[in-house]
Order: sequence, then structure tokens, then C-alpha cells
Amino acid sequence: MSLSALVSTTTFSSILYTITAFTLPIHLFGGYCILFKTPNAMKSVKWTLFNLQFWSMCLDLLISFFGQPFLYTPGYAGVSLGVLDKIGVSTWVTIYLGMTLFVFVGIATVSIFENRYYLIFAKHTWRRFGRYPFFLLNYIYSLTYYIPTIRAIPSQEIGRKEIFKLYPHFLELDSQEHPAFVVTLGDPLIVYRQLMVTALVVIEMLVFAGILNASMGVEMRKSSGSDRTMKLQKDFLRALKLQILIPIVILIIPAIINTILEVNNFHIQGINCIICFIFSAHGASSTLLMLYLQRPYKKFCLKILNLSYNTENS
Repeated sequence: MSLSALVSTTTFSSILYTITAFTLPIHLFGGYCILFKTPNAMKSVKWTLFNLQFWSMCLDLLISFFGQPFLYTPGYAGVSLGVLDKIGVSTWVTIYLGMTLFVFVGIATVSIFENRYYLIFAKHTWRRFGRYPFFLLNYIYSLTYYIPTIRAIPSQEIGRKEIFKLYPHFLELDSQEHPAFVVTLGDPLIVYRQLMVTALVVIEMLVFAGILNASMGVEMRKSSGSDRTMKLQKDFLRALKLQILIPIVILIIPAIINTILEVNNFHIQGINCIICFIFSAHGASSTLLMLYLQRPYKKFCLKILNLSYNTENS
């Protein structure tokens, strides 16, 4: 299929529904494994893993099934083609849900590293009480940071005229059935707010992952590498990093390509569509990595497939 074929909203929507058909069972199976196949040794991380799994599934489903954002770039416009649009939910609601869920996934990732650090090294420190307001403030910020953007959405009649004047090629994508929805006419604060919330989540993730890794290194040196529990914790952390890092890299590469195209005012709608397809499967790819990298889940999967599990080669 050529890139030009993806410009059709019908084709774009059909591909996203197909992606949903493949990714939803993966999400549900991953959730089942976390809830019912997590061993007692991993009980302390069970709910933080499920929290990440749940919000990742919600974000994937919003992109591939409920929202289906057909974006026009450069610019801040597009249409929603998913189920929410079909039942009459306003496009701004879908946008708000997408931006909020994006941050929720980041906070859920932070909470895994924070949970590991707290339980292993900080259970009897001030973090016993300080961690609750920390995450409360994170969730409040994620729920409110995009509200100014929503409140500043222009009149669609005026917005459409201006966006078509700036980017005439959008007229080729516009239709009576799916009229373009304009989020902004170039307010730079939108970019700054998005950069701030993204930077906040990334910094928190790096800080907790860094101090957890450093603390584990110190403990391993103290015990001369003989502490089996610490070894298991380190193995779990290594698998967790790969589970999170690989999908992030998969997302970053197309995002960089898209940014380069936008900066050079170069528009290829088919590339926008492919990037959306990749984003819609992000959570499912993380789930598959979890099932492969985390030994208890891998063992269960191999048992279902009637295959043996060799712990020495895992």
C-alpha cells in the first residue's frame, strides 16, 4: 500500500480498527497475567505493573478505536474518526482525554521505579508519607495542564478559514462528513506546556531509576554479590527498563522524523498516518516485552504453548 492510499480517512480508520483487533487481546492477556499469575515474590509490584498496563491500554484504545486522530500537520488541526465521534462526543473532549492519558502513562511508569525504591530502600524514611502528596500533585497537574488549551480553542468558523489560508493543502483532506477541527491558530504556549509536562515526567523517571540503580549497586557491593534477593530485584529492574525503553525508542524515532518534516514545512500526510499507527500499538508492544522479559509471565506463556522453560537461558 502506497503512502497516498493512507490519506483516505476510510482506509486510515479501517487500519486502526484492525490494529485494535490485534492489540486488545494482548492488553487483556497481559492484564490477566499481572492479576492472576504474578508470584508472591513479585506481589509488591503487582498493582504498579497493572496501573501501567491499564493506562497504556486506555491510551492505545483511544488512539486506535475511540478517537482515531487524523492529524493535519504542520498546524494544530485534524479530525476524530473513532467511536466517540460517531456517538456525538465533541472533538475537544477526545483531545483532552488523549493528552491526559499520555501523561497518566508517564506517571504510571514513574510510579513503578518509585515503588521499587521506596520498598527496598526508603520504607522507613520520610518518603513513607511524602510519596502520597507527590503523586497527588502529579495527577492534579496531568488533569489540569491542558485545560488552558481547551479553553482557548477558537471559533471553528474563524479557525477553519485561517487554517485553510495558512495551509491550502488541508482543503484536500477536509470534507463535509469530517470537517477539520482547529485546536489553535499558532499559540506557542501549547508547545511550551506540552514540553514542560513531558520534561517533568521524564526527569522524575530518570531520577527514580537513577537513584534506584545506584542504591542497588551499593547494596550489591556491600554483600559482595551474594544477596540472592538483591540479584532478583536487579534482574527485575533490568527487564523493566527494557520493557519501557524499547517502546519509547520506537516512539521517539517517528516523532523525530515528524518534527523534522514540520520544521521544514514539509507535509506528507501518509507519514502522519504511519506515526499514528505506531503510537496506537505502543502499549501492546510494551505488554509483549513484559510477557517475554519477566520470567513468571514468560513461563506461563510457554506453558500455554506447551513449551519448556529453561531458566538458565532466560
